[in-house]
Amino acid sequence: MTRALIIGCGQIAGGFNESDETSTLSHVVALRHAGADVIGCMDHDPTRARRFAERWNIGEHGTVLAAMLERLAPDLVVDCTPPSVRLSIVSAALVAPSVRALLIEKPLASSAAEAVAMRSRVRSANKPVIVAYQRAFDACYVAAETMVRQGGLGRLVRITAIAYGGALANMSHLLERTFAMAGWPREAALIGAPILEDANDPGLSFRASFADEVEGVFLAVPRAGPAVIELELIGSEGRLRILDSERRVELSRALPSRDGVARLVESVAPTPLPAPDWEAIRHVAKAAIAASSGAMLDVAMIERATEAVILIDSLRHTGVFARKNAA
Repeated sequence: MTRALIIGCGQIAGGFNESDETSTLSHVVALRHAGADVIGCMDHDPTRARRFAERWNIGEHGTVLAAMLERLAPDLVVDCTPPSVRLSIVSAALVAPSVRALLIEKPLASSAAEAVAMRSRVRSANKPVIVAYQRAFDACYVAAETMVRQGGLGRLVRITAIAYGGALANMSHLLERTFAMAGWPREAALIGAPILEDANDPGLSFRASFADEVEGVFLAVPRAGPAVIELELIGSEGRLRILDSERRVELSRALPSRDGVARLVESVAPTPLPAPDWEAIRHVAKAAIAASSGAMLDVAMIERATEAVILIDSLRHTGVFARKNAA
């Protein structure tokens, strides 16, 4: 059984399930449902660490990472800390002899420099690292990626993404999925003014271009409004729209042209794709446990997570992004 240590005892670690465990919305519940033994928890606040351990019946808690790693010898470290303090934690966990894999909450870091440093450490350690972009493990989005890669929409032409809240917190989910389907961004530029609900992570609207003349528009909406998350993919032969916030998918195919120009579309109902899974953290936990047991892992995940932070950080500070070299 995988022995897991949780670092950071906040909402995503267990708080979202504090009073209700009917849905799987946090790491401690997801890990246990996936069969892991959560042997310890750690937080810089000793009171919060103790309360978390008591609430979730965890045997060990503490505030000093080196001591926890040495005493508990976990197979899997789950980093639920804020991204601003993540670099030192991940660096220490990567070199711990017992640690076989890491699961890191998104975003990977709060700045481009930190993200690049994190990626460098992960590459050097040669240990599997999963960044908790739940949609990368959601069957709906995985099937969408497969459809695009196999030409199920024809040649991908346009991408439209909508996400509420901060760019690092939420839009980065859709960026990670876009990178998996359209490749690395070539350039990007802000559209309009940022949404400043969180000064440390504003909502950003921007346009971006990718390989093979794929163009994308990414639109931020206020967190105070509807919790909208949508991804629309338009190809030469069809259209796929994932309405994540509504748990449904729309798929249409282009019909043969009647006049040599206009092509009508035909809806595919029911869609062959499953609905988006709001509890996809379950799949993330399973992947992390499998990684700690020696299963192969998509090494491009850390690259996509890094690229998302680089792009957002550049837009946030300069309003534009231009790719200078390969990830």
